[in-house]
Amino acid sequence: MPFKQHPVFEQPENEDHVVWRYYDATKFISILQNRGLYFNRADNYADSFEGIFPKERLEREYENALFNKKTTEMLVLEGILPEGLDDRTPKEGMFEIIQRLRRRSYLNCWHMNNSESMAMWQAYLTAGDGVLVKSTYSKLKSAVDIHDQHTYRMGKVDYLPWLDEDVEEELDERERNNWFYPFMYKQEEYEYEKEVRVVVDKGPVDSKDELKSGFFVKTDLNELIDSVIVSPNAPPWSDLEFWKDILRKYKLRANVERSTLEITPDEIIENIDQEEVERRVKQRLDEWRKKQDYLD
Repeated sequence: MPFKQHPVFEQPENEDHVVWRYYDATKFISILQNRGLYFNRADNYADSFEGIFPKERLEREYENALFNKKTTEMLVLEGILPEGLDDRTPKEGMFEIIQRLRRRSYLNCWHMNNSESMAMWQAYLTAGDGVLVKSTYSKLKSAVDIHDQHTYRMGKVDYLPWLDEDVEEELDERERNNWFYPFMYKQEEYEYEKEVRVVVDKGPVDSKDELKSGFFVKTDLNELIDSVIVSPNAPPWSDLEFWKDILRKYKLRANVERSTLEITPDEIIENIDQEEVERRVKQRLDEWRKKQDYLD
């Protein structure tokens, strides 16, 4: 799956930047079992605007579809075109084209941030049972670049006011005229996701292939995954030892770590370097005594 540069896919300034993937327990174990990353078909996502143009563009595309429908009807009445060429409504015709693009596009999504995020834990692990995979942008890029059965494109998602007028003015002409852009720009309400995407375009596919919800791409998980962090809201049985056993079973060498969100104030004090603190306190006391004349 060779990497292919594309103007819609913005690359980070630092390709060694940390990226994260939040998995519930079942999905992560399926990744281990299949030894690869899962690419989900774009129309399977809960976001109804996934791969859909913004409001302004949708309205324009509908106007074009209605115009084409009316001109076709006029040509039929004039006997220039035969009847029954296209019985779809303008809305049906417009969304059928968009749906074809969504059904040929498969996505694998990550979160780019310096640290783990409570908001992301809550958004993606509602039951609390799961893990966070830590990697880097460059390792993710290398992980899928070893395959040649598909071409993939990868970059940072940008966020725009999707329902505003003139939103496309923020895009250059190459972006506006490229069908990839609805997959790499999202509503600004999702900006907290700070998303990185790998996109596979399978090209024109027959009806049987279109029914596939997704597919795994074989990946060297040991090269990709730096560490696995257990959910801070995990049930008692889904603890560090449980996940260490799972990783050993699937021969994954990554460290298993606690979430930093589990650390308590008491724990910080309990683990303090007492000798170092006492040394600094003694030094401060000596300096303090020198300033107190009545203690001489």
